[in-house]
Amino acid sequence: LQTLLGNDADANARSAGGLPPLQRVLGMSIGGTPEQLVLLGVLLEHGADPSLTDDTGMTALMYAAAHDNAPAVHMLFDAGAAPDGVSPNSVNLDGIDREGKTALHHAALHGAANAAAALLDAGANASLRDADGNLPIALAPDTQSGKTLKEPLATGPR
Repeated sequence: LQTLLGNDADANARSAGGLPPLQRVLGMSIGGTPEQLVLLGVLLEHGADPSLTDDTGMTALMYAAAHDNAPAVHMLFDAGAAPDGVSPNSVNLDGIDREGKTALHHAALHGAANAAAALLDAGANASLRDADGNLPIALAPDTQSGKTLKEPLATGPR
């Protein structure tokens, strides 16, 4: 990958299915493997744009949240996924997909407690509703991971 990108390959070139490279890497596993984080870092170093969305409007930050990848959440912020979403190549922390879901909604929906904690620490708004009127806390599954999520989602940023 580094060789390709070093020879001017486009770090934002979509796959045949239309998936941006960051989402493709972030969708590979739950929690983030060291190899996945290396690939993410290489893409970001070569100009991959974290604000690109897939065909459902999901950003790389939303993928990281849904896959409980807290290290990737931090990497995306370090690379410019600014909370305000105003900076070039930035991702709005509370940006929404086509269903009105934020990254925090995706973390809650998938019981991704580590990613939710990282998002809340960064200032994600736990009181935003999706297009169906759901708060992130309402989407947390009735499992141990979902129960772990509910307290911080109820209290908001730490």
